[in-house]
Parts: sequence; structure tokens; C-alpha cells
Amino acid sequence: MGNANSFETHAHSTMGATKMQKPTDKARLFNSRKLAVSAIALLASLGAVTPAYATIDNEATAEGSFGGNPVTVTSSPVTQVPVANPDRNLDISKTVFLAATTGAGTSSTFTDGGDTIAYRVTVTNSGNITETNIVINETNPTFDGVAGTGSYTTTEDVGAGTGTAASLAPGQTVIFDVVYTLTDADAFNGAAAASPATSVVNVADADSDDFDMSVDSPGENASATTGIVPVPSLSIVKAYSFTTDPINVGLADVNDVIAYTYLVTNTGNVPISDVFISDDHENGEAGAAIFDSSSGTLGTLPGEWQLAVDTAASFGANSDGGTDGTYDSIGVGGAILFTYSHLVTQAEFDAQ
Repeated sequence: MGNANSFETHAHSTMGATKMQKPTDKARLFNSRKLAVSAIALLASLGAVTPAYATIDNEATAEGSFGGNPVTVTSSPVTQVPVANPDRNLDISKTVFLAATTGAGTSSTFTDGGDTIAYRVTVTNSGNITETNIVINETNPTFDGVAGTGSYTTTEDVGAGTGTAASLAPGQTVIFDVVYTLTDADAFNGAAAASPATSVVNVADADSDDFDMSVDSPGENASATTGIVPVPSLSIVKAYSFTTDPINVGLADVNDVIAYTYLVTNTGNVPISDVFISDDHENGEAGAAIFDSSSGTLGTLPGEWQLAVDTAASFGANSDGGTDGTYDSIGVGGAILFTYSHLVTQAEFDAQ
């Protein structure tokens, strides 16, 4: 860098002692003129940037005496020690420290809103200048390509690195622990993906006071991939009521019609498809039958089935073509009511 960082050293040898001498007024004037010329040249370059360092210039003078007269000599030419160019650079890596939890959210059996994913981010100063105030920039993870809607908590884990976020010398590392809290939508999008084990992708980059990774190292960042475990689960509640009961009210008689209801709820974190009812009715007795909605007929008459939405799905809509007794898809949190009309037969009554 020319004279921006030049040094002029004068060594005086008297009785073996060495001392430093300030630059002469002539040297100061010379340096001032050189600085003025450099400034003019900088302006003329219309914004061209010169290196921060170029050489360390040295001019040594040896002085002594003989017979009461001074003896001096000045080194020539000026010694120029080359200086490495400044290099600002940060490297970043990211790993999944703890996979998605299952106990922090509403459900204790599967990942849902309130559960977390923990990441560990390591930033290394791979340049040759100390960087200050290191920060990491996290973009919300994507869940099967859908941007997450949760939130981050970031802490600096100083003990695991060799530097700190406040000051990171060349070769040192600083480690950050990052916790992402999921929403219900995040958990559903990740679990319901075609490849749930790799459905969650998270990217981060790093900055310091004088280095912007996205600008100074475009394209350089750290990515970590994890997933949400799909947990398919259904619950069923069976009940009955009489729709035809003319004789002994509340008691089954021949030709009474009983409406059996089956409330099926998706209690997992992924949609459940092709849901049907199979009820082994009066197994082992005369008049026994299996009520199977998958092969049944839709309608309100005895021996027919009705399907209706009881509870809308939270994620992944309830959907059905309505052509048979199999429900096409029950979304997360959704509930479908299956109803079967059964006519009590004589054989069934006699077997009691």
C-alpha cells in the first residue's frame, strides 16, 4: 500500500546501544507530498481501490564517531518488505443437532406445532484478518418446499469454539445453537411429503462487520436436511340408536331398524386414505354378518350406508367422491361419521 503503512527506522550505534530516531522534517514533507499525490491519483481513478497493504518500507541509518566527528551511513536502496494482501473470508457449516421432537407440542406421540428442531452452525474465519460481531442469517426452513411459519431462537455456544462472535481471529471458530419451533402447518407439510425423511431443508449464511457472505461470497452458505416422522393414526367410536322401534321401545325386536354409527377420527399427523368400516356383527351366532362399508351401497334404507363429515380437517382436507362406502381421504384432525342401517332378523333374534 505504498506509504499508507510505511515505516522509517534509524539505528544509532554508540557504545553498543541502539535507539530510534524520529523522521526528519524533510522526510515529513516528502511523505506529505507523497500522500497528496496519492490522494489525487485515487480521485483520478474514479473509485478504483488500491490494496490495503503493499510493502513495509525501511530506510536505516547507522551513526558513529571518529575523532569527535560523526560518521553516518544510510542504507540504499530502501528496503521494501512485501505484505500479504488482506483476505476477509468466513466459512460456514451446519448440522442437525436434534431431530424434530414429539413431546413439546400438543401431541406426545408425533411431531406437531410447538415441537422443535435444533441445529448447530459453525463459522470459521478462513481469512487473515480478525472479524468482529459475527452473526448468522437463518432463512425459515422449507417443509416439502413450503416456507416454514415457525420461529428461531439462536444462542452462541462459546465453549465449543476457539473464538467468540464478538471477535474471531484467523483460523478460529465460533459455534451457534439454533432452535426452530414448528407450527402445526410445518409439521403437517413435512410429515405428509412424498419423502418425509428429507422433507425439511434449512439454509444459513454468516456476516461480520466487514464481511457479507451473500455479497462477498455469493452462493456460499450452509444447508442441513432432516425430516418429520409420519404417524398415521385413527380412532373409532361406535354407537347405536333405533330408527324403527314400534313395540318394545329401546329394546331390539324383529323388524326393528338399528342405526349403527362409527365416528372415525384422524388422530395422526398425515392424511389417511381409503377408510372403510368392517364390523363383525354377532360373530359365531345365527344371523351373524359382517357390515362392510367398502362393498356396501350408499343410501338410507336398511342394509345401506351413509357417510358424512363430522369434523373438518385441520390439514389435508377431508375429501370423498361419494360413490361407495369407502371414504377417499380423512385429513389431519378430520372426523367422518359412517352410519349403517340394520334390520333385525328373526334368526338373529332367536339366537339371543
